[in-house]
Amino acid sequence: MVLRHSADAAMLLHPTDGVVYASPAMEHVMGLEPETFLGLLAGEWIHPDDVEAAIEQRRVAMHTGHSGPIELRGRHGDGTYHWFEAEWWHVVYDHTVIHLRDVTERRATREATARHDARLRALLRDSAEIVVIVDPDGQRLRYTSSSAERLLGWTAADGMGPRWPELIHPDDLQRLTTAVDRVTATLGASFSAEIRTRHRNGSWLMLEMRATNLIDDPLIGGIVVRAHDITGSHQL
Repeated sequence: MVLRHSADAAMLLHPTDGVVYASPAMEHVMGLEPETFLGLLAGEWIHPDDVEAAIEQRRVAMHTGHSGPIELRGRHGDGTYHWFEAEWWHVVYDHTVIHLRDVTERRATREATARHDARLRALLRDSAEIVVIVDPDGQRLRYTSSSAERLLGWTAADGMGPRWPELIHPDDLQRLTTAVDRVTATLGASFSAEIRTRHRNGSWLMLEMRATNLIDDPLIGGIVVRAHDITGSHQL
């Protein structure tokens, strides 16, 4: 009874005989009676695109004693392939144990989050506004919107985060850091300023920015700075 309701199902595998044992939890995890899997080879219950990886993991386990975990798709009793976290242990001779746990919902949540993040990055990339989050100590940037690359030319690979003071015009840096320190001291405080910022091509852009203390916000945890390029208006 305990094994039948376990979140982990287990099978004993043999290279030529296939599945020689399936635990009672197979019905709970895979939606199929354990006996359904007896004698099956990997290609008969694992998704075709994942069979090669599964066989390779079993071979690794036979030589090293253990392999995984990886995620692969396997047959489920509802007629579809579910995603399972799989891990292999070599036990004796040519026999290997595989443990399986259904991670279909976890993977769907992860993929939905990744799609949301990708959509947000795409939207911000084309934004006319640069958004950065400065650490509470004011020493580094913990977040920079993807629009910074289009508007300022800087990318994450350029190490913009820890070097941000180098991007501020020397005549404006003291004024900016003083304002950031003042805002940091009071939750919800904000300030506005016009600051010259270095473009990656070496030119200076005039940015109109507004900084707000959101250190207490669990999702932000820093000073949010929103900036617009107003260089053109200053050249008129």
